[in-house]
Amino acid sequence: MTYGRKYGVLSQQYRVKAQELNPENPRAIYVKAWEMYKTPKMWGGDKEAGKQLATRSLALLQKEQSSVQPHWGKTENQELLGKNK
Repeated sequence: MTYGRKYGVLSQQYRVKAQELNPENPRAIYVKAWEMYKTPKMWGGDKEAGKQLATRSLALLQKEQSSVQPHWGKTENQELLGKNK
């Protein structure tokens, strides 16, 4: 909460930039899913939309086969979807 005002806007700008460069970037989609899921409804959050984005991100991650891609995202998406409790 302390850093939200300063870094929340900055991180959102970087996420938007990442999605502009590659709309199918599963990690940028995951970050958007996390934002939607964790943001209170009165500030634009939506748990169902967050879950849909996490599902989409997970599907895109499963298609990645390149060894040069970052190796994070699958577990995080599964946790958001409640599959790793």
